[in-house]
Amino acid sequence: MARISFDSTLPLIILPVTVSDTNADVFRDVIVALDTGATTTIIPTEIAFALGYDLANPKEQRRR
Repeated sequence: MARISFDSTLPLIILPVTVSDTNADVFRDVIVALDTGATTTIIPTEIAFALGYDLANPKEQRRR
């Protein structure tokens, strides 16, 4: 597991992360702001589309 240092005096914790499709076949690197109180995760639509997700049916993966 990677160790990331951050400046606790800044208002946001910014991290590089890698996201993948449900089969872990396609990966995309993104920079995210960590919200320690969040209950959901949001990624840019172009990343979701590149990973094969059907944005009209977000719980279903697009068929390739």
